[in-house]
Amino acid sequence: MCAFALLGALGGTACKEKASPAPPPTSATEPAPAALGATELYVGESKIDVIDRDKAATWPRLDSLMPANARRYGTWLALRGERAKGPFEIKKPGALYGSLVPALFPSRAGAGVSLGLFDPVELARKGEPKISFDELRTLRVELDTSGARGQNDHMGGEATDPNALTLTIEHGGNKVELRGEQLLGLPQDNEPTDDTGEHKGWKLSSILAAAKAPAGKRLLLTGGELNLTLEAEDLDEATSVPFVKLNRQGALRYRTYKKSGEGWRVAGDLRGLSKVQILQ
Repeated sequence: MCAFALLGALGGTACKEKASPAPPPTSATEPAPAALGATELYVGESKIDVIDRDKAATWPRLDSLMPANARRYGTWLALRGERAKGPFEIKKPGALYGSLVPALFPSRAGAGVSLGLFDPVELARKGEPKISFDELRTLRVELDTSGARGQNDHMGGEATDPNALTLTIEHGGNKVELRGEQLLGLPQDNEPTDDTGEHKGWKLSSILAAAKAPAGKRLLLTGGELNLTLEAEDLDEATSVPFVKLNRQGALRYRTYKKSGEGWRVAGDLRGLSKVQILQ
């Protein structure tokens, strides 16, 4: 009770409580505190963003949310997170899951945000991840600060939307364009070198069949400013498999797999495949 309480009761000056000091202003660059169900995103000890359900609904690739100097998947030493079920850690995710793309999406069994490691086609389809961690509270990317590893990794936030792809097939004066959503809707084949079923794409013959184009005996493939010619022996799937897959950057990559003993070797490689011409 203040010293003037009695006087106030007798008609004197009213007693006023001492006002609490105003909270210090927050930094303009500090991300807002996480709302219920949102995920605080860190690089090392620095909080860089807060991802809520609305942001997660765009299914952003995790590398696209990183600062420019932290986007290369090969430089990530670990992914660490806190979730309702407890903490988790993936060490060297680029080495362990190099063919998969980490992305955030709305949790399907709750009101929060999930991390998924996706086959590139499944991510473009907003489909099922190979691995997922639900109801994230925090997610932290730990970097290799030595600068010695992962610098040749090309996944670094420069990805394009696979749904916007166009693959042109030309034959006999006809031209057919397969749009991204058509390609992504095709059943995938196993990559010839993969026995696990984890690495998938499409045999070139499957793509030509979808375009209702003849198989051909001589093809010219174009990717960017480069061309690759396939002869009849390259198209015999008993000993040679022309194969196309969606890479982590969201582009089409072509490879010719040649039978070599009990295994396969890569005999042709073309990035950014955009056109197939059937010459004969």
